[in-house]
Amino acid sequence: MEELLIGIPEFANVDSPAHRHFHEWFVFDFKLSDGKTPLQEWCEKNPMNIRFSDMTECADLLRWNEYGFFIIISSVPGKVEIESIMSKKRYAVREYKVAPFLKPKEVIVARISLIGQRYEFVSGMIEPTDTEFSDEARKTLTRFRNALTPKEIYHMWHTRDTVNHFDPEDNGHEWFDESPQATVAEATARLRKAMKACDILPFVSLGRVSRWIRTVSKDDTFTPMSLLIGLASDDVSESEVDELMQATTTLNNVARATENQASVGDSHELEQAPRFYHDVIEPTKWHPLYFRGVAQMQKGNFKKALTLFNQAFTQLFQQKTTTREVYRLFANKGVSMIALCDFKGRYFLELALKLNPRYDFARESLAKHDREFSVLRRKGATEEEKTAGIVGMLFANMMKPRRYAPRMIEAMGITNDPAHQYYMWLKQFGINFSRHELTPTKQIIIKGKHKT
Repeated sequence: MEELLIGIPEFANVDSPAHRHFHEWFVFDFKLSDGKTPLQEWCEKNPMNIRFSDMTECADLLRWNEYGFFIIISSVPGKVEIESIMSKKRYAVREYKVAPFLKPKEVIVARISLIGQRYEFVSGMIEPTDTEFSDEARKTLTRFRNALTPKEIYHMWHTRDTVNHFDPEDNGHEWFDESPQATVAEATARLRKAMKACDILPFVSLGRVSRWIRTVSKDDTFTPMSLLIGLASDDVSESEVDELMQATTTLNNVARATENQASVGDSHELEQAPRFYHDVIEPTKWHPLYFRGVAQMQKGNFKKALTLFNQAFTQLFQQKTTTREVYRLFANKGVSMIALCDFKGRYFLELALKLNPRYDFARESLAKHDREFSVLRRKGATEEEKTAGIVGMLFANMMKPRRYAPRMIEAMGITNDPAHQYYMWLKQFGINFSRHELTPTKQIIIKGKHKT
């Protein structure tokens, strides 16, 4: 107990989140030396000599209970309908006291059990989260639903200097995190050190990342972390990436705490505050799609390559991440389109060069594109290629004065293109991709087509 008070001073307050979460975790989830929980031990030994008929509720609790995140479907005194995010099952729970305060679509943390013939909230803790979960986050919770305990919930929502994940193999004997709440200056210094270790500083400054946290991603706490992991060097260690995640989370939490303190007293502003959106960070989910696309491109299957590149852009956009060599993806998409006689491919080559003016492959591909489209009657050209050449050159000349004007983008018919949408989202973050140390691209020409 003394250790808890030293590690978490608020534990002394019996109404504090630390105190309430600890006691529920201890009763239902802590494992004694014989492998039993305190509740199981108490029910079996019955130290208070309670009559067997009165012990049925305890037996019901031991038989089955579910703890975790639930969505409120409807709530009236006496009946609260909820849906488990983990199991996707719906329950009609008997509840009177808190029912008037629960709102539809709200996500709560609670424990339910089948007591007799009715579902009930048990343990006396029903905690609103003001949180939304993505589909990927829900899938993750489904995989870990048997490992989720009040300990993990406490560290997710109430501690300031912990990262939001947990070890399903951990029995939970180390309850508290010894790290004290950081100041803004300490959290900023920690993130700078982590960014330097992951070789991210050449691409984006610490000041800009701080602005991401405070403005661009105010309603999406995972975006800064996902972007930074995507920019990390390929040879960083797992511990360095973990420290990057923790440092980003710490600065995010400290910034949020500072904003919340500044907002105290303005109830309207607090009511209008954005809901937190929890997602699963998978910054490399696009990798297989990209490499398969390159393989198809090398075989000359540009149509298949283009499909895979578009899927890769969709994944990058969905995961809210990037890579230090994202310009290669734009260039390969552009080359694939040009190989299919789609003159709009030139636009994506220009985007690749805009992201990194030093990128030789994009620059040389643009020059080759202009040379080939200018020779309208080159030997072996089909009528389709000649037509594409004329249209391509005319369109390129029309675009030059207003290359990135919205009307021109709309006229090109690429407003809904996944690569264009991703670029429009990415450019707001001000990442400097040209600082990357380039390895010169070796171009191989096969039947007049580029291959990388």
